[in-house]
Amino acid sequence: MKKTSEWRAERNRMALARLHKALPDIFPPPVLTHALNRPFIPPMPRRAVDALARAPVSGGPARAGARAQKRHAGRLDMAARNGAQAQSAGNFPVSSNAVS
Repeated sequence: MKKTSEWRAERNRMALARLHKALPDIFPPPVLTHALNRPFIPPMPRRAVDALARAPVSGGPARAGARAQKRHAGRLDMAARNGAQAQSAGNFPVSSNAVS
């Protein structure tokens, strides 16, 4: 084993012992599973909960903006292909018989 791997393994052994000692009688299994699958096992239940709460969620709010941008770009491309003027919020179509 490399020096870093040995260090991490020892640290995880100590953290796991401390975590099991501090675990309450009722603790959510998904939180414990997530904590044990991390490269560095959190030493306290509170840290395990925080780690799961801060974990990125696939398709969650962080990606919602990217999906909206992609969808908007697709609409602009489609409008350009159809020869229509791309409209954004606040721009209204002007009819051909409107008086300027």
